[in-house]
Amino acid sequence: MSVTVFLSSSPGNDELLADELARAIPRVRRRGGIQVIRDGDPAEADWLLFLASPESSRDPDVTAQLTRWLEVKGVDRFQVVVTAGSWHWDAEANEIARESSAAPQMLRRAFPAEPRHLEFRGDRGARPTSRDPLFLDQVAEITAPMLGTTKDALTGEDVRRQRRTRTLTKAAAGALSVLLLIGVAGAVVSVNRAEASRESRAIALQQRDDSESRRLAALSGQVVNDDGALARLLAVEAWRISETAEARRALAEATQVTGHWGMTNTPSDTVSRLIGHAFHPMSLDFSETHVATVDAGSMLRIWTLHDAQLVAEVGGTFGMENVAWAHDGSVVAAAGGRVHLFTAEGQPLGFAGPRSPAALVGAWGANGFVAAGGSIAVIQDREVLVERPLTDIGLTTPPVFVEGSADGERVLVASESGQIALLDADLDVVHQWEFTVAVDQFGAGDSASVLAWDGRERVVLPPDNDRIRGPILDPASGPDPQDNAIAGIYDARTGEGIEPLISDGYFPVPATSAAILADGSAIALSPGGLEAPPAFGQTSSDMDLSVIPLPERANLIGVSPDNRWLAVAGSSAEAFLVPLVEPAQRDDITGDPTVQACAAAGRFLSEAEWAMYLPDRDYQPGCRNSDEPS
Repeated sequence: MSVTVFLSSSPGNDELLADELARAIPRVRRRGGIQVIRDGDPAEADWLLFLASPESSRDPDVTAQLTRWLEVKGVDRFQVVVTAGSWHWDAEANEIARESSAAPQMLRRAFPAEPRHLEFRGDRGARPTSRDPLFLDQVAEITAPMLGTTKDALTGEDVRRQRRTRTLTKAAAGALSVLLLIGVAGAVVSVNRAEASRESRAIALQQRDDSESRRLAALSGQVVNDDGALARLLAVEAWRISETAEARRALAEATQVTGHWGMTNTPSDTVSRLIGHAFHPMSLDFSETHVATVDAGSMLRIWTLHDAQLVAEVGGTFGMENVAWAHDGSVVAAAGGRVHLFTAEGQPLGFAGPRSPAALVGAWGANGFVAAGGSIAVIQDREVLVERPLTDIGLTTPPVFVEGSADGERVLVASESGQIALLDADLDVVHQWEFTVAVDQFGAGDSASVLAWDGRERVVLPPDNDRIRGPILDPASGPDPQDNAIAGIYDARTGEGIEPLISDGYFPVPATSAAILADGSAIALSPGGLEAPPAFGQTSSDMDLSVIPLPERANLIGVSPDNRWLAVAGSSAEAFLVPLVEPAQRDDITGDPTVQACAAAGRFLSEAEWAMYLPDRDYQPGCRNSDEPS
């Protein structure tokens, strides 16, 4: 089977290295089977090899090649060789660090975990040679994954060939006595070169081990809240490979967990986990039949509402940050520079590209969308109908909320500094006002942001210092119930306060997410802080929220358009789906042993577990809740 590799590099200092790699990679396997190309469409190749440097990160040709590859192929068959500059992984943000001068902007959030990379800094500006054992080892390490084999299998034949060559060289030197002096001098040079090569090889191998150790430590941190045993195993393996600072921190963190889910209360048989997150959700939204999330790894996931089954995962190669369903539920959109469109089954429908990169997306009209970033744009059928810069609508700071009405007549947009504008279908300003978020005595508070909009006259925001009083932490201040307001409903046209959302918690922290129900009532979610746990706040609605589990540092809430389902998510890769209808209105599935087993396990059961606990039932890897009651 022939394998094609597209080599992406910038001209200049990397040119000699790129030329030699293009010659050396096909020669690693003497019987052929691998080809290197440097021009044409990268997506036609099987693998992409990127020579990373400050020059290549700024090269428009390299940028176009990488963008094309990520859109079509993703990062599964993507190899990085750093030739100059810096390349670091930010384990806390789970992305390539901003100060990495060798990493182009589009790669910063492209990888779900720390990517493996090699260091070729010593080869820059000089032509490497196939007689250099370190270079041969590096080429074999690049090529082995592409051919589905091991590095030792590739280098073994070359090592034997080099040994035979050295033997013949020594014999010839002994026979040619007239060249004895030259031979001795050459031997001294060879010894010095071999020693330098061994040192370079040792450094390269240590760098590889350090990178692998940091990658495993990052994976341990990602699963520490979901699977404590797995987190400990990953941390131990990271420490065994290389005693890095990241591995040490992973060991310390993993030894403190028990493997249980951290939540305020335990899910009942009416509560389902949205299983599958590797990172904490950053955005969630509902249609009447599905719920979708985008996590910190830029991964889009879609579940069905009736049984909480994961039906689609779309790889995090688009830099997606925000998700929204069309009002008619036919299409889901994710913003990541462009607005990417998908069916409810996760099939891509292409993208729309506003002139200014979009970080936010909301529904508009029946099946259109409105996007916000450096501008505001209305999108219909992948076409941008109208686009305006932020300055045209009076916003001086980046937007943090955007949404369009179902009839397509209105758009609401808010900036991080508290500027709120209600626009018409042509994105002309109809109403505009400013908002100041409340801050408690400990400095708790968030940027002024719209938390929810009903598409007409009502918006939910954190408590305002002037309109609806925020958290007041002095118990002697009096019994005013607004002291416990974590958010408020406001008039979208004037900014006047209408009704507070009250929390039962003590020392409440302003809400970070909210939802408006069909009857005009609202729910808000405080993430907690200091010594306060996450808590709900609500208006005068009599809805019982006590059965809803709250993940650690819960910060996202959403309600389906028909008000039958609620989802809540936290910063520990947890998300729950809860029916808001009375239990008597749901299918009678509470007696089903399948449901009970899945609820107890909190995850999919393995075949061995299924055989032990449910031996008389057919195996269901998805733990579906659709079986008839037993």
